[in-house]
Amino acid sequence: MVVLSRLLDLAEFYQPPFRIRPEAVVEVSSTDSEGATIRRAVDVLVVSGRLWVVAIEAKMTTFALNVALPQALSDMLASPQAVAFGLLTNGAEFAFVKLAQGESPQFAVSRTFSLYAPGNELAEVLKILRHLGQKLISD
Repeated sequence: MVVLSRLLDLAEFYQPPFRIRPEAVVEVSSTDSEGATIRRAVDVLVVSGRLWVVAIEAKMTTFALNVALPQALSDMLASPQAVAFGLLTNGAEFAFVKLAQGESPQFAVSRTFSLYAPGNELAEVLKILRHLGQKLISD
């Protein structure tokens, strides 16, 4: 969270129109025959009004990002918007997720950005976060 907090600050997600909601409870209704409701906790949720900008799933550095992907997608399905964006991180690696909802939801995952890559890829992560923030405000 130390690295992530600084990235969110530099991307201006701590300033209006964004709000940070730590440990937000998200409800997603499953489509099984029993109509069960799944409750998930999003580690950090950055929102602007009802628009979800980044649902962040922070895991321990010992976990690969793919461990966080199913939970993040489940959380993102609760977005009131047709398209939701997410960021997966374990503190050392980062990957962006885009979920397009519809009859058959589809998602895409970016390449993995790493603190340990030559030149440190945090600058690229920050650039993408800023772009998402600016794009989603203007839409």
